[in-house]
Amino acid sequence: MLIRNHDTNDKVLVIAEIGNAHEGGYLTALMMICAAAQAGADAVKFQRFIPELYDSRPERIEKLKRWCFDDGDWEYLAKYAHICGVAFICTPFDLESAEKLAPIVDAFKISSGDCGWGDFVDKILSYKIPTIVSTGGQTESELGEWVGDYDGENLAFLHCISGYPVPDGDALLHDIREWCEATVGNGEVGYSDHTEGITAPIAAVALGARIIEKHFTINSKGVDAAVSLEPSEFAEMVHQIRRVEKMLGDGEKRIMPCEEPVLFHMHRSIRAKGNLPEGHEIKMSDLTWTRPADGLPPGEEDRIVGVRTKWAIRKNATITEGDVE
Repeated sequence: MLIRNHDTNDKVLVIAEIGNAHEGGYLTALMMICAAAQAGADAVKFQRFIPELYDSRPERIEKLKRWCFDDGDWEYLAKYAHICGVAFICTPFDLESAEKLAPIVDAFKISSGDCGWGDFVDKILSYKIPTIVSTGGQTESELGEWVGDYDGENLAFLHCISGYPVPDGDALLHDIREWCEATVGNGEVGYSDHTEGITAPIAAVALGARIIEKHFTINSKGVDAAVSLEPSEFAEMVHQIRRVEKMLGDGEKRIMPCEEPVLFHMHRSIRAKGNLPEGHEIKMSDLTWTRPADGLPPGEEDRIVGVRTKWAIRKNATITEGDVE
């Protein structure tokens, strides 16, 4: 999946989920983009909404109004993200916000709560912009309706549990592997993490996730702080994810360069179990197999068993075809 200039086939996409952690502070939002980029994020993600189209509770609407930016602010947030070298992703929570975002985002995010809102999903996908879908609060049968219904080239599914925070026993990370198998050729698979710490995202990469989304903060008492990482923690998570990526390899079992110096010392050779006189007919009972690999390897016994020695062979010496008639 290609998001801006990042191909998830080449490298795991790590998203810093800023969401509303800026709490309406525009300079804070800019600072968070910069901090996320410096911490190694590949993308930042925000949320945009019209409060009255998002929630029906008056007290909630008034709070959400304080977190809104105007069109020009959003345009510069996207531009500033690119200046900092990261992709700009946003979750719209209504159709009007989606329309405003379409010209400026590198990817849309559909929240877990809107995953089953068919008209909204269809509208988002109609923009033909890379789209990431969180799957929290959805059953396996509900999610199964997605697979095969949409073009997977620009679509990613993130395993997600919608708890804040998610207890370790509720994370269900094994589902990532099952999603990878279910969506082969029909969408990328990733993980949106709400557990505490950095362990789950790292494990998710080992299980096949190609997109990692983790909440990011520069205020330990701010919105979603319980499931958020501060810059130093986020940087450590990215570092460990990149290590895991290197460790995963390409699925082909082969001899690696670091193994070559030790192969001679770790493999065995066929040797004489005891002293063998000249003209002795070699039997299997005459053989032993010990390190290093300076003679015939195990499995080549038929090349020397049943023939006679040309000369005396001392105990623990290798026996080769040159030693027999």
